[in-house]
Amino acid sequence: MFHLTSGEIDSLIADIRTQKSLITALSSSQPIIDEVARVADVIFDEVAASLDKVAHHLMARIDRANEDVLAIQKAIRTGQYRVFKDLIRLGEYRRFQD
Repeated sequence: MFHLTSGEIDSLIADIRTQKSLITALSSSQPIIDEVARVADVIFDEVAASLDKVAHHLMARIDRANEDVLAIQKAIRTGQYRVFKDLIRLGEYRRFQD
């Protein structure tokens, strides 16, 4: 996973320790920081992909376990839509009659 070998890391750390100022030490540590950031990004992408798969699987299981509830909910929404539509028509009819 790491592109830097342990020998390269040891060499970079030795170089960091020999620096006289904080700025030069930070500059010398940049390859390690870049590598850690790259590996963290790879790990994050793998975890995010796995999490998406788990979430999709769980949502599918929940939907299967509650198929009857979802069907009733859909039927209720359809009925509500029809009632609201009819109420709007009734209001328009009454307004026309006045």
